[in-house]
Amino acid sequence: MFMALIELRPRVRFTYAEEARRIFNRIGAQSRRNNPARLQVEQLADRTILSFPPERSEIWTPQMEVIVRALPGGGSEVKAIIGPRSSIWMVFRIALMAIAALGLIGLIVGFFQWNYRDLPWGFYLAVAGLCSGLFIWFLSEEGKRRSQDEMALLRTFMDNALGTDQFQMSRSRKTESLQGGMA
Repeated sequence: MFMALIELRPRVRFTYAEEARRIFNRIGAQSRRNNPARLQVEQLADRTILSFPPERSEIWTPQMEVIVRALPGGGSEVKAIIGPRSSIWMVFRIALMAIAALGLIGLIVGFFQWNYRDLPWGFYLAVAGLCSGLFIWFLSEEGKRRSQDEMALLRTFMDNALGTDQFQMSRSRKTESLQGGMA
């Protein structure tokens, strides 16, 4: 349950009876046939990236990366990751690594200062790192809250494209497991 609470980017994984090329064709057809949100579909070799148009995007607006791999016995494995654009994701990762380094350096310096009976100002760096980390966590939670509607649109688009309910089911299973753990 704890890992579900700190999950940074929601993931969906399931097997599908069709081959990868047909799955990509279905996604492309859905974007032309029924796409009221005007989602942009970028097709790469083994993946598709669904994103919102730039004029409708904010910094917290998610995108979905759908990776499809052929299975040896036929069919395909579909894996989807929903999260912020890669540039935003990298900013968060770099910020968290810098904050963790700041906190670790603060703990080390503070520990040695304390052992030598000097003023342990290094611990202030650790506290600053902790406060900064909490601030970054708050920003990410606020981004998740603001992007709920867009995430639901991405999930619904993919369910409609593939004729499944795998994307909505993965969301409800996670919600049920959290509700069961809190009750």
